[in-house]
Amino acid sequence: MKLSLRISLVIGLLSLAISSIFASLNYSYQLQQVTTQNQQLVQQLSDTAKSTSAIAAYLVDEELGQDVVDGLANNDLIMSATIRTESDGIVITSGKSTNAISSINIKLYNPFSPEEVIGTLEVVPNLDFIKAQATSTSLQNAFLLVGLSVIIAVAVGFYVRSKLTKPIKKLSQAVEAIDTEAPEFILPIDIGYKQKNEISSLSNKTNLLIAALKQQFLSERQLRESTEELQRRFRLLFEQATAGIGLLTADGKINIANPALSQLFGKELDGQDFPALFDSPGVIQDQIKLLFTATGVSQTDLDVELTVGIETRFLHCIFSSIKDVRTESREDSEQLVEVIIYDITHRKKREEKARYEADHDSLTGLLSRRAGLERLSQKLGRQTEETLGNSQTVFALMMIDLDKFKPVNDTYGHDVGDVVLKQVSQRIIASNIDASAVNIRWGGDEFLLGMSFNLGDLVDDAELSDPELLESALIDANEIKNQVERLIEAISGEVVIDVELSVKVGASVGVVILAPNKAADIDSLITRADGLMYLTKKQKTKQYTIVNYA
Repeated sequence: MKLSLRISLVIGLLSLAISSIFASLNYSYQLQQVTTQNQQLVQQLSDTAKSTSAIAAYLVDEELGQDVVDGLANNDLIMSATIRTESDGIVITSGKSTNAISSINIKLYNPFSPEEVIGTLEVVPNLDFIKAQATSTSLQNAFLLVGLSVIIAVAVGFYVRSKLTKPIKKLSQAVEAIDTEAPEFILPIDIGYKQKNEISSLSNKTNLLIAALKQQFLSERQLRESTEELQRRFRLLFEQATAGIGLLTADGKINIANPALSQLFGKELDGQDFPALFDSPGVIQDQIKLLFTATGVSQTDLDVELTVGIETRFLHCIFSSIKDVRTESREDSEQLVEVIIYDITHRKKREEKARYEADHDSLTGLLSRRAGLERLSQKLGRQTEETLGNSQTVFALMMIDLDKFKPVNDTYGHDVGDVVLKQVSQRIIASNIDASAVNIRWGGDEFLLGMSFNLGDLVDDAELSDPELLESALIDANEIKNQVERLIEAISGEVVIDVELSVKVGASVGVVILAPNKAADIDSLITRADGLMYLTKKQKTKQYTIVNYA
């Protein structure tokens, strides 16, 4: 039900109820008052006829008495009137006789002797007429009061509707018309109310509230749109990232993983034990424990290898300790580990390839001069360290120069020369008995080899105990000679270029032996071996020369 109708109805009902109560009370009061007044009027009429009635009774004048009672009975307020004389028993009456209890009896006295009662005047009021008259008057007053109340209620209702409910209804309709889905189009409410009172204040306050809500709606929409855009970007970043990203619990379980991480391991990872995915799970578990237990450690990284089928991948893992911001208000906020994994297999292979190309001769595959020197220095350094601990290792450095290579290269061209160098390099590697030998292309057709021999395989106990015998024995040691001769034999073998062409080259070798009790730098050994190689080449009577470094 509308407010205006409800207010009008309430006012009408209240007015009707109140007017009815007061009308009822007024009816009762008016009835009593009118009845009393009419009875008093009957009493007054009776008192007026008292003197005439006394004269008629004294003179026993029935005609006069009849006139008196007829005059009284003709009044609508009187039912009947009767004059009774005491001495003669004469009864003069008029009107309807009744044994009414409410009759008025007036004693008639002798006009000349006021103390002598000569008769009685009995007047019976017409109670039905009196009551009807009183009721009619009371009802008229009650109806007038009720009607007046209804008129007032209607007037008040119209006034309230015009001045209160109608403006409130307009204000309500204006508020209902606000479209919260389009806050940018919300305008201040104008209901055309010009008076300065509570309704205008309510309208102004409503406009202030609408302006504040509009600003809040716009701010919330902008915040929501910004949040959704940020979520979209983060989801895009998370799902489309080339790096594997995941969150781990304290026990190493994967809480969430992006597609790149699942693709890296070739399966769905949610709920999986992260360390168990690797070849060395203990190392991964230690990194996770470190973030949970170490003070001041919030990030750590690790390079690991992962075997997927027959393929080995190289991974760079970054572990970071984070907290779930959604639970930071709680006492026990959840701590997680963020792991970011980069597949560096291609980079590792490129680095290894670049390092190999930098360290190896592009034609022969042997170590380059620079890398070979570093490797020889390391090998020699290890032997020097072992010498301090009574080493049993003999180091031999061999400088090799190919014989007859220049004529082959000049005659058949560089392509044939390159084939010869490649095959010679392969034969040098194949003929080494020391798997850790350092094989170097020194330059052009020169090669440098560094290898180690076990001292016990070269000399006997007697030679080992005598330094002079030891040096002589090392030069004559069959193991070293056999290695050199096997090397020369391999190099001197026929080199097949194609079905129509094969060539042969030889080798001149200078060998420097560094005894376990000796120390030298690599440059000195190279210079000595190089000199021996050229000396051998000049003599042309032998193919190698072996000396001890002194």
